[in-house]
Amino acid sequence: MNGDEQARGELKSQPAGISLITEVRVINIGIADFAESLWAQGVPCVHVDWVPPEADEEEMTSLLDRLL
Repeated sequence: MNGDEQARGELKSQPAGISLITEVRVINIGIADFAESLWAQGVPCVHVDWVPPEADEEEMTSLLDRLL
């Protein structure tokens, strides 16, 4: 891009296949298989081993009733 194009705020489009993202950053929460598949592809990833808190059946039914 030359100085005139920059002054007018013009941008040239990127050729197909060139990504504007230079680095993917991932925090995976919960399912370790997702993080493992990213690691296998060389994607930097931090995994947080997390599971939702347990709820008894009555509490879960109440939550689902509110959602539906």
